[in-house]
Order: sequence, then structure tokens, then C-alpha cells
Amino acid sequence: MATVPFREGTRPTPLPRLVKLVSVAVLKNALMGIPAVRAARVRSGRTTANPPNVDDLNTYALNLLEEVTRHTGSVEGKDILEIGLGDNLLCGLAFLAAGARSYTALDRFPGPYGSETARKWYRLLAENWAGGMPTDLDPYTFPDDERVSIIRKGVEGAVDIGQFDISCSYVVGEHVRDPKAFARLTSTALRPTGAAVHVIDFRGHEWDSPEDPFLFLRFPAWLWAMMGSNRGLPNRVRFEEYRSTFEHSGLS
Repeated sequence: MATVPFREGTRPTPLPRLVKLVSVAVLKNALMGIPAVRAARVRSGRTTANPPNVDDLNTYALNLLEEVTRHTGSVEGKDILEIGLGDNLLCGLAFLAAGARSYTALDRFPGPYGSETARKWYRLLAENWAGGMPTDLDPYTFPDDERVSIIRKGVEGAVDIGQFDISCSYVVGEHVRDPKAFARLTSTALRPTGAAVHVIDFRGHEWDSPEDPFLFLRFPAWLWAMMGSNRGLPNRVRFEEYRSTFEHSGLS
């Protein structure tokens, strides 16, 4: 394991429990390497664990819109690229409702964006949109809209996808396999006056242990790959490395 100091008041995870957790993770990762299993997992939902509900609208749609507008101003008339959107296009509906000209979604594992579950989310957002959803947006047929484009690729394989006013993502950057490709795509996909807003979670996700919050940093790279290379576990790239990577791609 990597040499990461223990914080005061924290302690190592008991070895028997750790062995059990790692064994389960390795098995899950192996199963996700089987195409049929992976396809079934994507269809069942990866990012929206709960049924459609008002309390989760912020998490799945409004938080990203708020972050983007807070840093870049209004999205009205702008072309938006979202990377790694998850099970539905809820953020896309929110961007278009806020006046964006177009919305492009890029995801390695595209979800069932036109499923009935996804459309329940769209209808829920429409019902709770302040001032009412614009009349040119129909949550019953969304994302069947000429302003919506879907690119079924990961950041590593996405080249010449056009240029946008805003590139954004919400707790996705910590999962990408190649942060340099993530930064490179962000740079090449932006217009000269464009801006990027990436919200990255540097914690360990399911490997955040109350008794040891840095547990996820202690595994050697080869074991971490066995545990999560097919499952999208955090890439463990730290903040300073991300900042340096983006700067080297020509971004301020």
C-alpha cells in the first residue's frame, strides 16, 4: 500500500474486513468486464440510485447549471458540452430551459436517455422549473430535440467533435482513465472565448472509510486497477496534478 499518513483519531481498517471488501471489489470488476453484464448494468442505472424525486433534482440537474452560471454568467444562446452525464439528460434539459442554444452530451457508457424512467425525471424537472418550462421543450418526448446531440465516446476517443462556449461536468473528472485526455478535450473543444467548469470530487467515494478517509489512496496501483478498472472507481489523481494538467493543455 502507498505511504499515506493516518490522521489523528483515525485507524487502519481491520485486515479481515479489508480482505473481504477487496475480494468483493475484484469480483465486481471482473464481472463488469463481461460485455453483457456491463450492458445490463448500464440499463439498470448507474448514477440515479433513487426513483425520480424532487429532492434529487439539485444533484442531478440544477447544481451543475448553478455552478456554470456562477462562473460564466448566463448560458443563454450558448452551445454546451457536458462530459459524462450518466443515466439521463436532465442537465441538458435544464441548460436548454435556461436558454442554451444547443446541448451536446459525451459519455463512454451512454444511458437509456429516452426511457420512461428518464422521462419521469424530465417531467419532474419541468413541473418544478421556476416560471414554467419553455413551451418549445416537451418533457414527454425529450431528448428528441434537434438541439440535442449525443456522442458515444470516452474523452480519450473524442476528437474533432466541434467547439463550444462551455464545457462542463459534475463529479466525472475523478473517474476518467486519462486526465491528460480530459484536459486536452476540454481545451480543443472550447472556442477562444469559451470556459470550462468541471466539478471534481477528490474523495474515495465508496472507499471513503470513516475510520480511515484515505483508505482509497493506500492500495498499490495494480490492485486498485483489479478492483475498479471496469467500474469507474476514482482515478486517485490529486488536485495539484489536475491543475497542472489543465495548465499544460493551455488553460488558465
